[in-house]
Amino acid sequence: MSEPLRLTVAYEGPDEAGYIMAWVPEVPGAHGQGATRGEARSEAIEALHFMLEGRFEQERKMIPEAHDSEPLHLVISA
Repeated sequence: MSEPLRLTVAYEGPDEAGYIMAWVPEVPGAHGQGATRGEARSEAIEALHFMLEGRFEQERKMIPEAHDSEPLHLVISA
């Protein structure tokens, strides 16, 4: 089964310093900035990856060893 998770990358700018801000509205804190739209987008996606990876690692430690589980691989692509 393949079911994509669809998120949004929103943009603002450029600001007075020339930077563009990008963020993922569905995930508070997932944002980045760059001199170009592509750079800002890459930074926001990297922040999203970092946030999810850290959160998943914390939760993984809380799964009891005897608990029935299976791996789920989430691929973030753009």
